[in-house]
Amino acid sequence: MDAKEKRVIGELMIAIAHERGMSQRDLASRAGCGQPTISNVKKGVGSDDRFESVANAIECTIGLVDGECVLIDQLSGEPAELDDAEPEKVESKPKKASPKKAAPRKRRKAPPKKVESPISEATLKYLTWAAEQSDIEDLNVFLIRLVGEHLASS
Repeated sequence: MDAKEKRVIGELMIAIAHERGMSQRDLASRAGCGQPTISNVKKGVGSDDRFESVANAIECTIGLVDGECVLIDQLSGEPAELDDAEPEKVESKPKKASPKKAAPRKRRKAPPKKVESPISEATLKYLTWAAEQSDIEDLNVFLIRLVGEHLASS
């Protein structure tokens, strides 16, 4: 296909997809590509293989009729044309307003907060030692006792 045929076929494929209730995002999903690729196809930009995959997604094929490149409906075998009726409305997600980029601010790092531990240094040393020894049973007994003492003091 030459560039002019691609542009005509691309516009027709997108219009047919829209007529059949597909958004560009839906069409991209069916064709196995991204929405920007569909936008390029609409402009006539892309490989012949990409045009074929988009045509298949709308159940059409690209073929020659009287030496002209046309879109053929796979169901009827006839050249694909747009209906005169109003196309189905395709719901699209509202576009988000693009935020204006402000100059990046330099953030000061807050000094680390000192957190007082409810566990004494001696207890922490014992827990570290027990963990290093892999003495899980002794560690579990100690932790249960520690939690019990904490609950009793509350």
